[in-house]
Amino acid sequence: MLDERGIDIFRTATPGNHWIFAGVETHVCILQSALALRARGEQVSVVVDAVASRSVLDHEVALSRMSRHGVELITREMLFFETMAQSERCDYLALSQRFLDGRYLRTYGE
Repeated sequence: MLDERGIDIFRTATPGNHWIFAGVETHVCILQSALALRARGEQVSVVVDAVASRSVLDHEVALSRMSRHGVELITREMLFFETMAQSERCDYLALSQRFLDGRYLRTYGE
């Protein structure tokens, strides 16, 4: 879990108020950090297909609880396309292969 000191360290290094989480123990580390940040008025997103718990029930309940507290639930693909904004970027193909397992590759001349 991110404590106040950890939040302040990240805040100094990375200005802004939008936090994006991926990781393990959705119902412990991710949940507690996300709720602590929301309590501070921060914008928080959790990448639902990039977080996990040992128990499916714990995972699902944690996601539901975070959503009720204003945490935005997004997918890896949603994050990718919102971050990329357009497929005409020169690094689109390389990033698509890396983060989307090669899906959404444009083919030319077809």
